[in-house]
Amino acid sequence: MSHKASILLVEDEESIRFMLQTKLMKEGYNVTTAANGLHGLQVLRSGKEFDLIICDLKMPGKDGIELFLEMKRLELDTPLVLLTGFPEKNKVMNAIKNGVRDVLLKPIPHQELMSKIEGYIAELEEDVSDSLAS
Repeated sequence: MSHKASILLVEDEESIRFMLQTKLMKEGYNVTTAANGLHGLQVLRSGKEFDLIICDLKMPGKDGIELFLEMKRLELDTPLVLLTGFPEKNKVMNAIKNGVRDVLLKPIPHQELMSKIEGYIAELEEDVSDSLAS
């Protein structure tokens, strides 16, 4: 992947969504936002492809886990990272067991978030390189 990653950011709190979008865009990422899980699902169903999805865990309507399960049902395999300020151990463990890429606690320091995202993207690039080499 020679381009900067395309990220779907799903966050119901407008101030957090705007702050994260701004930080990600300053780092050169292409960012599309959605205000809740239902809107995020609409964006995904539109056919636009993303390298990574960053999604709040607790949201009205569809929460982050419901969005992830709907993605699986639609056979969308984009890695999803959940953000939460309210970690519920059972929910977090089930999410990871079902294939959520990671669960990060809010507030997450900017450098830590960027480092994590760079790591996820590097893994995707390795997967693409490995599949092209086979």
